[in-house]
Amino acid sequence: MSIDLLTNGMDRPLGLDFAPAFSWRGDIPFTQTAYRITVRTGGGTVYDSDWVDSTDSQWIPAAFPLTGRTAYTWSVSLRDTEGGTHDLGESG
Repeated sequence: MSIDLLTNGMDRPLGLDFAPAFSWRGDIPFTQTAYRITVRTGGGTVYDSDWVDSTDSQWIPAAFPLTGRTAYTWSVSLRDTEGGTHDLGESG
């Protein structure tokens, strides 16, 4: 699978001072029925959306504040129609 993980439409944004929005796109060989977004810093997980029943994959708003001068990475997992889960990887 070739997947792009984007934050506010960018691959690796710097200097965001507002809540991010997440997107993923690419060759996903199954039908998405739910997603789970996890955001981390060096200190551990700062946000976990838990499973959200949705086929949305563009501009998903995050419900947590950013801290200045902090590097974040995020990952997304998808659930398919058979109940299987798929980790799409982690952002830059």
